[in-house]
Amino acid sequence: MRSIPFQLLLFFLIYNGVSISSTQAQKELSTAKALVKQMHKLNKGKWFDSFTFVQRTIRFDENGQTRDSSTWYEAIEYPKNFRIDYGDLKNGNANIFRNDSIYAFRSGSLQRADLNPQQFLLMKGGLYHYKVKEVLSMLEDYGYDTSKFRSDQWNGRPVYVLGAEKGDEQSAQFWIDAKHYYLVRRISSTSNNNVLDVHYSDHIAGGGGWVEQTVKFYLDGRYIQIEYYEEIDTAPELPHSLFDPNAFGKAHWYKK
Repeated sequence: MRSIPFQLLLFFLIYNGVSISSTQAQKELSTAKALVKQMHKLNKGKWFDSFTFVQRTIRFDENGQTRDSSTWYEAIEYPKNFRIDYGDLKNGNANIFRNDSIYAFRSGSLQRADLNPQQFLLMKGGLYHYKVKEVLSMLEDYGYDTSKFRSDQWNGRPVYVLGAEKGDEQSAQFWIDAKHYYLVRRISSTSNNNVLDVHYSDHIAGGGGWVEQTVKFYLDGRYIQIEYYEEIDTAPELPHSLFDPNAFGKAHWYKK
């Protein structure tokens, strides 16, 4: 029996009112390794290496009322550099996350230096700087069970969930959009064994990748914070000393 060409079959289905999305047409992934390999295939060498943004931060009290609001200035350089400056830059209040460590400055002085890996950087863009096997090993080291993997839905869109079985919203896990492969949700435990649930939304394309514009935080199910990203730049000129704690106060990316 003669086979029907795919293009002809696709035309026939569309003509008869059968809709096939790009996600449905592609082969569904079934393992964490397959997900990382697919992300590498599509985005490695294309995804931006760094980005900056001005963040409006609103925090809420136990009654859901606004507790305070402030402006933060943030810079990320994959795979492991992240800096947050809180409020007026002249005040010298910032956290520098560099190579799995935190350097906390207050009023221009170093107050604390400790181990504090920012795990979320890996699945937001850091993975493109490592081999597939290295990414999987890092995920396991961070406490994500890579043997647990499934397809699911999130806000009406198909996603892949790495690290937890369906119904488990306690274990460490990443939720990745199944079409564009950006992070939409992550769940992890805090140092106090609370469950932190973070939702990323309003993504925009830029610099060969995607950036969220809104982030919501829930702690043990309670809504505690929302962040709005503004002035996003996926090709910033970052000073070499920006993530160097020994050079704190000498240079900054924000010039306005």
